[in-house]
Amino acid sequence: MKSLRTTIPGLMIAVAISAVAITALRTASDLYLKMTYSAVTSLLLFAIVAARYRRGNKGAFWFGFAVFGWGYFVLSSVNNDYNRNFEDPQARMNSNLITSNLICRLVPLIRKSTYEIDKIEHITENTIGVADLLVTLTIAMSGGLLAVLLRTRRRRNRVAKSNPSRYRATNAIVVTLILIGLGASPRIAALGYFNPPPPPIFPAETTKRIKNNLYESYQDKLDEEYDLVARLLVQMNEKPLWNRPPKDHDSSLFRLIWKGQYTCPVCVRIEKQGEFVELHVVVLDRVADVAPGRIAIERRFQIDEKRWRRLIELATEGDFWKSDEAEIESFVNKSDQGEFRNIDLIVEGYQKGRYRVNFLNPDPKTRILASYMIDLSGVKIPSSEMFDTDRSSPE
Repeated sequence: MKSLRTTIPGLMIAVAISAVAITALRTASDLYLKMTYSAVTSLLLFAIVAARYRRGNKGAFWFGFAVFGWGYFVLSSVNNDYNRNFEDPQARMNSNLITSNLICRLVPLIRKSTYEIDKIEHITENTIGVADLLVTLTIAMSGGLLAVLLRTRRRRNRVAKSNPSRYRATNAIVVTLILIGLGASPRIAALGYFNPPPPPIFPAETTKRIKNNLYESYQDKLDEEYDLVARLLVQMNEKPLWNRPPKDHDSSLFRLIWKGQYTCPVCVRIEKQGEFVELHVVVLDRVADVAPGRIAIERRFQIDEKRWRRLIELATEGDFWKSDEAEIESFVNKSDQGEFRNIDLIVEGYQKGRYRVNFLNPDPKTRILASYMIDLSGVKIPSSEMFDTDRSSPE
């Protein structure tokens, strides 16, 4: 490999492409995505010409670079899953490739942060695009190095015959790396597919009272809604509130779960323990059928006592802690009339061991409470998707 030397122009090109790619990952802008795409495809085209006219190890490197680079570039853009959701940024990737699953797992770690949920999908799409191009470049370089290694195999064999112990050690290292790769591949490929069933999000007696009064077709729809919301909570690392352990009975908290029809789902949990009030907000990047997506926003911070008291006042004014019998009756009556509504807004409360949930048909006062919690979180929801009520100020 001595003849495969790096030149100063080559280093300059590599540094320039790396700088553009890193900047593209951090900004997730359309301009940098196009620049990265142009740079990678230009390099792949150059590899074809260089493989034809270069000689020795350099020609072998560019030949392997072109074969592996173009091969992965084509395969990664083909998705054979015809049931995919085209609104999902991952839909354009080949879900059968391990690298596709790995990229989607790394996206939350490298994605640009934002509090405007209508921009999350665009940022995610650009980040996945840049990451996929970087993987293409990495695999192309690996192919080039592999081609050089194969070309110099005869010389390596001659050296190995003169040093058997070194030959055996090299073989042992290669076999070990292959076994590690084979062992890790199924785990990476299975990321996000074999998840255990989520825990029940509401008390069994509450769901039973509702389902016993619904038609069978609506019971199935309600089960589907329960399952989707439960998976959202699992993905958000949130636990059910109704079965909290006794050690947490002294705490008070409110939690909002909003599953937007066309935008990202939001969870806001405000909990008071002693003198401290903590707000925890989580936003996922998409909801595709029963796939809850990935965490796009997660933030924890303290809020003052004044805002907590205002939250308590809104809950009291809205009779939040009243019995849910009337709510269940109203929901059942509307469902019997063909007005079954999906579970889009859930407001939960927990205070001194008492649990309350409003999710069937939140009234305007409950929506004001929910709107106030969204305001406190700092998440910006598009006005067209916000609750149909006057928004209250955090002050």
